[in-house]
Amino acid sequence: MQLCKLHISKLSATLLLVLSIISFKVYAGNSINAYYGHYSLNGKRAGFVAPSLGETIFEPWRSIKPIRPYKIAVLLPHLEDGFWLAVNRAIIERAKVLGVRVKFFSAGGYTQTSTQLQQLNPSFIDSEFDGIIVAPTSYAKLDNAISDLAKNQIPAVSLINDIAAEDISGKVTMSYYDVGYKLGMFIAKDIKSNVANIVFLPGPADASWAAHTEQGFFKAIADNSNEQNLEQIKLVAKEYADATYHKQHALLEYILSKKQNIDYVICNPSAALAAPEILTRFAKLHPNIKVVSTYMIPELYPLLKSNLLYAAASAEVKLQSEIALDMLVRICNGENYKIEGSTMPFRISPQPMIYSAKELALYPYESLFGPISKNPILEYNMNM
Repeated sequence: MQLCKLHISKLSATLLLVLSIISFKVYAGNSINAYYGHYSLNGKRAGFVAPSLGETIFEPWRSIKPIRPYKIAVLLPHLEDGFWLAVNRAIIERAKVLGVRVKFFSAGGYTQTSTQLQQLNPSFIDSEFDGIIVAPTSYAKLDNAISDLAKNQIPAVSLINDIAAEDISGKVTMSYYDVGYKLGMFIAKDIKSNVANIVFLPGPADASWAAHTEQGFFKAIADNSNEQNLEQIKLVAKEYADATYHKQHALLEYILSKKQNIDYVICNPSAALAAPEILTRFAKLHPNIKVVSTYMIPELYPLLKSNLLYAAASAEVKLQSEIALDMLVRICNGENYKIEGSTMPFRISPQPMIYSAKELALYPYESLFGPISKNPILEYNMNM
């Protein structure tokens, strides 16, 4: 068993592992989709569950106390927006609960895979850290680096973004196809007549999450067409574009200026942020329009709360981040999904949720994103 470079006897390791298992606690209120079995890249597609894993098991997630105060490296694409700041704060707060130390490293952006590769180098990690949480900047370019870590007995758990890496120790990620499907089911049930004009703005053309969200959304619409006679749903416009605020603002403004009577704008968060200002100028052209974001970011919370946004799918940022740290602690304690009969799943995916404006009162900001934070906390030591 891999005990994160613990230099203790097998007897001591076994005793400590038993004691920690006794302290297993259900992560209250959060059931997740768990996937057990052997992880293989055969038939694996980015963003989807590997075919080699077993069927989805819906079960509570269980956290476990660390055998010792591990030090964990957390590698993120960047720390420049509310989404990744929420990841940062959620992991910091969870580290305080578990009693482990964490240190964050930013790659500087999704184009900086070379920087993340340097951060994953065992010579950089081995001297200081017991394990790694990595939100990959690339699906396929980190495989060799993860393999090198495994050879050096340094476990790595991927967070939020999918990764190929056959030697990854575990994954915490959501299927954006499932998110899109849940969103499509929500819209299908929300439509009050047989006719609905829809604008769909998925996001960047080269982003797999954008394409997967679209695929899941329209599959749900198709599955509901016979049940609710929704044959008249009309896709008025569908445009891919970089998910910057300015590009999405210009795109949505152009579409709404040229069309009339749009019922739903299903869009990425940047477009959702731009929508309230644009709609003030085109309200007469679209009197019944509803804006729905394909996933939730902290900046959208006040818009949703004030009814400037109709609904948003949740990426469960806080929950994914907390579970990733929990998972790595369990791996450092000696659990291994490869052991027959293991209670450790290889992949964990929180259930997609759709939050509407009228329901948001049930979900305080902190329950979705953790404490409000404008600046990242780059390190937490237990003596701080």
